[in-house]
Amino acid sequence: MGVQGKIFISYRREDAPGDARGICDRLSRSFGGSSVFMDVDQLVAGQRFERELDSALAQCDVLIAVIGSRWMELLAAHAQQGKRDYVRDEIAAALRRDMVVVPVLTGREASIPPLPAAEDLPDDIRDLVLYQKQSIAHETFRRDADDLVAALKTVLRRKYGSGSWRPLAAGLAVCLLALGAVFGYWAFTPSPSNSEVPKAGHSEPITTLAKASNEAPKTPAPADQAGTAKGETNKAADDTAGKPGAQQKTVATADLAADCDRFAASPYDNDRPKGVTGVLDIETIDPTAGPACDDAMRRHPDVSRYIYESGRVAVARRETERAAELFDAAIAKGNVSANAALGVLYLNGEGVTRDYDRARKLFETGAEGGDSHAMAELGNLYFSARDFDTARSWYEKAAAQHNANGLAGLGVMYANGLGVSPDTGKALELLGQAAAFGGRKAMYQLGLMYEQGIGVASDPNQAREWYQKALNAGYRPAREKLNHLR
Repeated sequence: MGVQGKIFISYRREDAPGDARGICDRLSRSFGGSSVFMDVDQLVAGQRFERELDSALAQCDVLIAVIGSRWMELLAAHAQQGKRDYVRDEIAAALRRDMVVVPVLTGREASIPPLPAAEDLPDDIRDLVLYQKQSIAHETFRRDADDLVAALKTVLRRKYGSGSWRPLAAGLAVCLLALGAVFGYWAFTPSPSNSEVPKAGHSEPITTLAKASNEAPKTPAPADQAGTAKGETNKAADDTAGKPGAQQKTVATADLAADCDRFAASPYDNDRPKGVTGVLDIETIDPTAGPACDDAMRRHPDVSRYIYESGRVAVARRETERAAELFDAAIAKGNVSANAALGVLYLNGEGVTRDYDRARKLFETGAEGGDSHAMAELGNLYFSARDFDTARSWYEKAAAQHNANGLAGLGVMYANGLGVSPDTGKALELLGQAAAFGGRKAMYQLGLMYEQGIGVASDPNQAREWYQKALNAGYRPAREKLNHLR
């Protein structure tokens, strides 16, 4: 990526957790996951919350202060109730350390909150208003987030070329102002084709998607290489991961409909044919499966599964607008799993205008239809909103269907004592099951636990194995951990 530096995401979970998640994912794609700190991704069982936040902040160069419509209201409420305000503490610490601070105002375009007035802020964070703000609207999320990325790249390059914070802050202000000045031009310039847009990241608040087998290990030992058990990525996909064109040789067979299922079915889709494992991660689908799914749709227009699978291929090809249309068409023809897939697009603003209410309703519809992916996504939504009782309920329902996302969600709750009594043994068991079913963030969390001796004896070899498996599954932050252990 060529840009050094670390970024801290400061946000209120009761204010704009979804916006913070979207910003984190966008920055991670540009700067690397290990260069962006967001508490729900980095903190694990046994860590002191306030100490880890302070330690992470000390290692960062830039603080992104995500400010939604309730930010000021919650600031006042904490002060009136005498409660500790971690967000205020984070911003105050960043200002004391002369870090670059970027107030990022989020919300619908017509109701983005203004930058707070200096007189309305406590003394220790009053200087927040001296920094150039960036607005990120739901309707133009991708473009606005790209503006932020461009400005941060310039700032970080200048930092590691000079060393004084003041030119950095000035540079950031100039970049943001310059980008804003050409907004009118962009508004009337055709958008680049989908093939030119950076690949949309399907955020996974706890783990990646996976399908579980009926037997789960009771202890978190590193899983074997992917085989043919239900829920694991099919062998062809594993063998060709990271080798462009490798699967192309096997896609165009005589039975194109069977190829569409084989290369693009979801492990969560209960409509997939018997014996079809499904592809674990939607982003690892081989784009050359497109012709097979197109042919399957043409020959079997009433089979909703092929429409849904074509939508998954479209996501892999970064054609998210087409993916949204296909998922919508699949839902209309009765495919339950397409609800969660379309909900993820609305949640992240990929191919559609970001709409959290629409995403939640789609997840609810899918969950009512028995789809475990939708159940786990609902768990993630309520977890982000800190409604831990409801989150636990949905995670448990998903986990009952051996869903890795649900299992890992429960694992994180037990690891941190959120909505349940802390139980690192239970957390390890659940994370181990999730990892065995392909959950790459669960693999990474297990690596952290073995590296730091959280709930288990410290074991660098076990940690290394888990980090390697996470990296093999496509979780890039694991690379830095592996390099550290070597």
